[in-house]
Amino acid sequence: RRDFLKAAAALAAPLALPVELHGEESKSPRGGRPNILLILTDQQNSSMMSCAGNPWLQTPNMDSLAASGVRFANAFPGNPVCVPSRWAMMTGVMPSRIGMDTNRAEVTLPPEIMAHAMGRVFSEAGYETVYGGKVHLPGAFSDVSVYGFEKITNQVRDELGQICADWLRQKHERPFLLVASFINPHDICAVLPENPAAGVEKFSWLADMIRPPDGVS
Repeated sequence: RRDFLKAAAALAAPLALPVELHGEESKSPRGGRPNILLILTDQQNSSMMSCAGNPWLQTPNMDSLAASGVRFANAFPGNPVCVPSRWAMMTGVMPSRIGMDTNRAEVTLPPEIMAHAMGRVFSEAGYETVYGGKVHLPGAFSDVSVYGFEKITNQVRDELGQICADWLRQKHERPFLLVASFINPHDICAVLPENPAAGVEKFSWLADMIRPPDGVS
């Protein structure tokens, strides 16, 4: 995993396609290296897209990405739990290596691992590395700067998409890695009957959307 991060930062040029900024191909001295946008969604498995054959969902934007790229239908995270899974993605190291198996695991994060976190690897390769949205990484290491990123927003829902779009339209002198980390579809958990969590009223509009019609249980 760590070797993959290094290879992605240093050797991605043969896979690069022009990224359009300001309506034309970027004139930045990127040296042939691609700009990278990493979009994360929360609690969405591979079947939760209409392009995956799910009849209950309409995901046209994700379908468009899948149609113009590659969709991996048999892929697995480093851990099924949020914090260990995200940490594995950001460091390229299996969380089991340091005994991280829950969101609240008391662990020590070795400096030699953190030195090779995703943002740091790309930054050392000359990339501008920025992060927007949900973090949810372990304890004192929940600041994305530890992973080599600059935080551009704490927004995690619809506002995040607009903020990232505005950032992408700016002029960039270096190739960039932008992580856009959305909280949804996680919000659905707040309206489940068996989860009367505080703040449910905040999502009453969502509960109304998914409430079965009269006569349907």
